[in-house]
Amino acid sequence: MAMEEDEIAAALAPEQGTPASSAEVITHSKLAALLVRDVLWGYLPATKAARYAKAGVEDGNTHPDLVTISKLGGSGLHKKNTWRDMKRKLRRSRLYDAVGTCSAVAKDGEVDTTVIDIPILYPHKLLATMYHDYNDKFIEYILGGSLANIPAFWADMGDHPSYASHPMHHHALSDFRTHAIPCRLYGDGTPATGVGKAWSKCVDSIIFSSCLVTTGCPWLICYIIAFIYELLMYKDELGNHLTEDAVWREIVWSLYWAYMGEWPDRGPSNDLYTDPLNCGRANTPLMGFLFIVIWVLQGDLDYMFKRLFLANYQGTHPCSLCRCNSSDVPWTDHRDGIAQWQLQQWTAIAYAHAHPHRHRVLRHVPGVGIHSYVPDIMHSKHLGTDKSFVGSALRNLTHYILPHGPGRNLRDMWKSIKLEYKAQKTSTRFQNLTHNMIQGASKKVPEVRGKAAQIRSLVPVLIKVWSDYMDVNNDQHRDVLTGLMCSARIDTILDEHRGKPRLPPAARKEFRECCFEFAAVQAALVDYYHPTTPLHNITTKTHYLMHIGMIASFLNPSQGACWMGEDMMRVSRRLLAASAHGSGPARTQQTGMERYCWALGFEMSFGGKWWA
Repeated sequence: MAMEEDEIAAALAPEQGTPASSAEVITHSKLAALLVRDVLWGYLPATKAARYAKAGVEDGNTHPDLVTISKLGGSGLHKKNTWRDMKRKLRRSRLYDAVGTCSAVAKDGEVDTTVIDIPILYPHKLLATMYHDYNDKFIEYILGGSLANIPAFWADMGDHPSYASHPMHHHALSDFRTHAIPCRLYGDGTPATGVGKAWSKCVDSIIFSSCLVTTGCPWLICYIIAFIYELLMYKDELGNHLTEDAVWREIVWSLYWAYMGEWPDRGPSNDLYTDPLNCGRANTPLMGFLFIVIWVLQGDLDYMFKRLFLANYQGTHPCSLCRCNSSDVPWTDHRDGIAQWQLQQWTAIAYAHAHPHRHRVLRHVPGVGIHSYVPDIMHSKHLGTDKSFVGSALRNLTHYILPHGPGRNLRDMWKSIKLEYKAQKTSTRFQNLTHNMIQGASKKVPEVRGKAAQIRSLVPVLIKVWSDYMDVNNDQHRDVLTGLMCSARIDTILDEHRGKPRLPPAARKEFRECCFEFAAVQAALVDYYHPTTPLHNITTKTHYLMHIGMIASFLNPSQGACWMGEDMMRVSRRLLAASAHGSGPARTQQTGMERYCWALGFEMSFGGKWWA
């Protein structure tokens, strides 16, 4: 539904008396900006930034920004503490007003517990702050550059299982078709501090973003709303996840009011506010007449099982979206249209009745249900089915197809791969391939070791290499080629329609066919090679790939992809590593969120005033 220009302007305009972001343009030193940015995001210690700035000043660059940085920690209240001195001189981020804390029971050693404060960047406050104080960034990073993206998104969602019964159809604030911002919620864990995987301390990051923005710098369009160290997570004797539940209770409360589009009149404990600030703005619009709808839940299979309590992907009932199992409703059935599990997919109501103790976000955020979950194509395909399929194809070449010994065959194959990398101008490449990278010593079947982007870009290269060496009269060789071509085509379709809420009709039909055909040839290869030859494998990730093919009928699977989320995990690691010196995990969470607000506020204020 198209909107008139004056309606768009009225919806986006901040309230009267609210300062607009970037109202004053100031010429800053590019070198100083780079130094400040690297310090805030954890790339560079503040002391080194000061030394670099001092060297620049000594070389004749006397820009005031650079001079200010060069003098950090040299005198005053925070002498010899460069980081604190930088914070004192930098302009305070308005995003601090969006941060609150919740008290939670947490582990204190092996058996003891304690109560800690966990910082949360509340989504409703974050959106309100961006709308009023950084309005240009709100338009760019939340609306994707234009309010017209909202009606364009909802016009494509008519076939989504959640659409017809969603409560947004009766929203009291405004028409969802022109004012409801579809958003994503993502969670994942990553090693944040420590040395090596065995000694590392893992942290969960919960991330909020807009479905209207699918490209750009991840750290500007994805927002970390909470850090939780795994070693602090406490579960009582009854199995209640008390630490996580306390955090999610606050997040769900915030998401509810962001959905309502109003400032809350009560706190997370349902106690009515009595203080003048909260009473004065209670039930007034957060961001004009706009509100949010959580449309997508993202996360890899492990996170969704452990943290959001969805199905155990390694269990006998491995799927969260249907009632498949390992016996009478086999998850391995790849016959599109007649597979038994396709006839037993969960409806939102049936899932809710069958799982009364499901996660808070599935119970208390309006409109969020099992159909909000979109399996991650990166972990299901590139780090799932592709990892095994590509590894098996490579080992087949080195051990069974090429004429010489495995060592020489690997060298010959690698030469062919490098030539094809060059011919296809592939940017993300493996720098080398070894037998151990194709099949580790502990692996029963090959699984190529590498990053998702490396495996993804190897598939089209391997199509050419495999075609050169395969026996065209061999059924299994033709199946491998078909599987590689299906895999490559799946990625190509998503690339061609990146940013679109829904694939075009022809593309979504082809996408689904490729997913099911890949599953079919994978199953055929497993039946042929096993148990005598350890090539190819099929796991529940193949089942989820078929679900992704079906989801493509009503939503672009890219909306559930974790590419940007994985980038944000690297951001989390840097922020927490930079905050962990001399601090325990509880304090590191607080310092990490503080540093994150400094960094994000600096980015949003870029071009305006930096210094206090």
